[in-house]
Amino acid sequence: MKHRLKGQTLVEIIVVVGVIVVLTTALVILTTYSLKNSRVSKLRSQAMKYAAEGMEYVRQKRDTGWEQFQALDGSLCIGDGGEQSASCEENVNNFFERKATFTWNETDNRMDVVVTVSWPEGETTLRSFFTRW
Repeated sequence: MKHRLKGQTLVEIIVVVGVIVVLTTALVILTTYSLKNSRVSKLRSQAMKYAAEGMEYVRQKRDTGWEQFQALDGSLCIGDGGEQSASCEENVNNFFERKATFTWNETDNRMDVVVTVSWPEGETTLRSFFTRW
């Protein structure tokens, strides 16, 4: 007697469904990871732009008068448009926090400046020093 089986067995169907579920899950995870990385990259790029703006604001303060610039000590919150703000909390675009920190370096006779822009997921900094010219 010859028995010919036609169609799929239950085991084959379960294996195929399992493979499809695993592939779909992997695809969803990769897509989610990619979207998160894209968002973080965009925020980091914006933060770097805001840090550069902050450093330009510091440069303008230096250009207005060295004596006043040299007297700066501690930190300064720089809000939207380069305006000083009383609080550093979400002072740029209502999301980022931008702060410039000034340290007078007596040995090298220069002002060391660090501009920090932070947001809930990260932080970026720019460092520079200014001398009297």
